[in-house]
Amino acid sequence: MLMLVVAFASLTAVTAVTVVCTDFSPLVVNYPTFDGKLARVSCGNPLSLSGTAKEPSVQWLAASQHERYTLMLVDPDAPGLQYYVHWLAGNIEGNDLLEGTRLNGNAIEDYFGPVPPTGSGVHRYIFYLFQQPHGYLDFRRLETRSHFDLYRFQTKHNLGKPVAVNYFLASAELADY
Repeated sequence: MLMLVVAFASLTAVTAVTVVCTDFSPLVVNYPTFDGKLARVSCGNPLSLSGTAKEPSVQWLAASQHERYTLMLVDPDAPGLQYYVHWLAGNIEGNDLLEGTRLNGNAIEDYFGPVPPTGSGVHRYIFYLFQQPHGYLDFRRLETRSHFDLYRFQTKHNLGKPVAVNYFLASAELADY
């Protein structure tokens, strides 16, 4: 059983917890590859930097078609940066997640593929999906992608805990594994 150690917020405090991917309904994430195939994110599998350069498709079969969701991709291992936001989209309709096609929400931060610095080791790239509590939310662009405070963002938008999670590993040293 693969395990992911992540920092995510309860409603009262940020705590480091162990998340077992099987504790969540699966978030299906597929990256298009150059040969027309798909590279699937699978609870900590290694993916190449070139294979994750383009925006992936995301599907969650437990989504409610009448709800809205927020999706983020963060790197908690960015040196000295707290979290680095690689993708942030809000107001995603449940139907889009059920279909696993283009996400027609609000792009708060457009997709930016992983680029871990040389010498920084293996990084975890974590997808979090949150159900929005009150339908449409008014999101603003982030001031910066670096030093992202996940707990503050969750609290500000009343997002609570993630409803689905997935992650992959990538490294500059192992760019083509």
